[in-house]
Amino acid sequence: MIRSTDGCRDLRIPVGATLRTEFGLDEERLDGRAIEARFRLTIDDHERPAETLVDVVLNERSDFLWKNQTASIARYALRQVTMCIETEVGGGLPDPAGVLFWAKRQILSATDRERRAARSQRISEQEQRLREQQLRTIGYIDS
Repeated sequence: MIRSTDGCRDLRIPVGATLRTEFGLDEERLDGRAIEARFRLTIDDHERPAETLVDVVLNERSDFLWKNQTASIARYALRQVTMCIETEVGGGLPDPAGVLFWAKRQILSATDRERRAARSQRISEQEQRLREQQLRTIGYIDS
């Protein structure tokens, strides 16, 4: 989890990249108190106006207090960019940073996504044996 609600980082974007991020409010720490938070993530290649990839407002009444978002950033391939997150907060919480979180900001190249997909399709020998044992137990495989 990233507690910081603001910050920028200079990055070089890989070919075919996708940004994945999670952000939101901690319902347990919110404890029924009122808050409104605007989560923004921008990317700037310093050649054209900065692009907003995330711009979401959440409050204690939102259907979902935690969001996952994915955005293609392939158009920035091999460019040096500045990526910034910021969170604007309204409401009467004395320490709003304790309930606001950014998490798992990842930039995945096309190769990363292919590896993850291949990995998720492989199963270990141990899992294969367990599956066979379960199928044998319920009668789908003869002993």
